Amino acid sequence: MTTLEDLIRAIPPLDHTAMQMAEQHIGGLAKPPRSLGRLEDLAILLAGMPGIDKLDDLPKEIIVMCADHGVFEEGVAVTPQNVTAIQARNIQKQLTGVCAVARSSGTSVLPVDIGIDCEPIDGMINLKLARGCGNIAKGPAMSYQDAEHLLIASAELVRTRVAAGIRVIGTGELGIANTTPASA
Repeated sequence: MTTLEDLIRAIPPLDHTAMQMAEQHIGGLAKPPRSLGRLEDLAILLAGMPGIDKLDDLPKEIIVMCADHGVFEEGVAVTPQNVTAIQARNIQKQLTGVCAVARSSGTSVLPVDIGIDCEPIDGMINLKLARGCGNIAKGPAMSYQDAEHLLIASAELVRTRVAAGIRVIGTGELGIANTTPASA
């Protein structure tokens, strides 16, 4: 069985030669030095990530992890919690804002149910351990073991997507009341 330690050990080191080349390229562009700020740092880091030989026409995907949050019962959101399931289905149909923006760059969007408070949604990848998580105002959102299980399952999903040809993966989340646990 894969562990978090196995996943961490499997992450290859950055390619410092590629990072130096990217830094030189960015520094040679017709713009004031460091005018793009943190974006330049991110571009250099991305250049150092192994596995991408050329940047043209890379298959891209945003994986949207969808779940409901127990802290909703504290009144932290005005939107009804069933909207999580509605929006997850809308992502499947490519009807959301993230889908419209992704389409403009040839990026696919893949919703994944990791804890929506509903029955499994037809055709959606289901990594759900429960229908929502615990209320963080009253206790843990989930056990360490459940969190570890979801991290490993998510990493396996990414491996599957890479094996299917995806080369650039972004992540997103969907869940009513998600701002509270994200801030915590």
